[in-house]
Amino acid sequence: MDIISKIKKDAKKKLMKIAFPETDDERVMQAVSVLSRENICIPVLVGNIDSVKSSALENGVSLKNIVVMDNEADRDMEKFASAIFRIKGSYTDVDGAKEALLNPLLYSIMLLNSGRVDGVVAGATHESSETIRPALKILKKGFASSFFLMVGKKTFLFADCGLNIDPDARQLAQIAAQTNDSAKRFGLKPKLAFLSFSTMGKDGGLAKIHNAIRILRNNRKDIIAEGPLQVDAAIIPEIAARKYPDSILKGDANVLIFPDLNSGNIAYKLSERLGNFQAIGPILQGLKKPVNDLSRGCSKEDIIMVAAITAIQAQETK
Repeated sequence: MDIISKIKKDAKKKLMKIAFPETDDERVMQAVSVLSRENICIPVLVGNIDSVKSSALENGVSLKNIVVMDNEADRDMEKFASAIFRIKGSYTDVDGAKEALLNPLLYSIMLLNSGRVDGVVAGATHESSETIRPALKILKKGFASSFFLMVGKKTFLFADCGLNIDPDARQLAQIAAQTNDSAKRFGLKPKLAFLSFSTMGKDGGLAKIHNAIRILRNNRKDIIAEGPLQVDAAIIPEIAARKYPDSILKGDANVLIFPDLNSGNIAYKLSERLGNFQAIGPILQGLKKPVNDLSRGCSKEDIIMVAAITAIQAQETK
């Protein structure tokens, strides 16, 4: 079974309520229709009920088997406002927090925090910071990172491509461990390559990667990881045999750990736009409950897949 089919099948094992606050976007509404029809999750549309109904009608989407939650008329508004005032500390008073909750995205995260939904998918019309910042503030349980699921002739996980700008060695090891465990959730056998400009070089600029691998091996002896490796030595067996004959990965890495956000973000976009990979994500790791971001250039299928992955993450928190 290909990875796309497997993820959808796994999401169906236990239907999760996934909130979508961007109900005015055609791609979101069309994706929600598919998610409902194929029983991948229970979609929850968040926003003014009249606006949601109007968008559904305009996009030819039946609201049968789709939940609508009107954040402007919710019984928990006062409770949410008090909670978010305490959590975020960004408002002068509870009334200010209540006004902020008129934003369906922030309200969706509070629905998730309270247990009324199981996950949130947003970002089709919001900048990543608008989606990720409140999720981290309200739901972060420790170190958080992200990855992209890259689907082509072979499936890869790229990390971190969306969150940590310049991780230190310890953070890089945490990114690797979290992404290793995410790969396992999709039925993959993770083989991690820490990427750099050099294959097993000792240059001083590579100290962070060497230290990260040492930390990872000390803490997680179950993980197969190697580096620093140039990307061709990490993923092409013939080149691995020439550049690093003693490699344990032998050019068969499927989880690529980038040294910083610049390299990771550039790599995923190049792979997507020039290499014809489907880039699904960024998928967040390290939250108490799942919130996942979408690229504003996402397709309907991207939204469906991020929702399915969010549902799988949610199953583990129930």
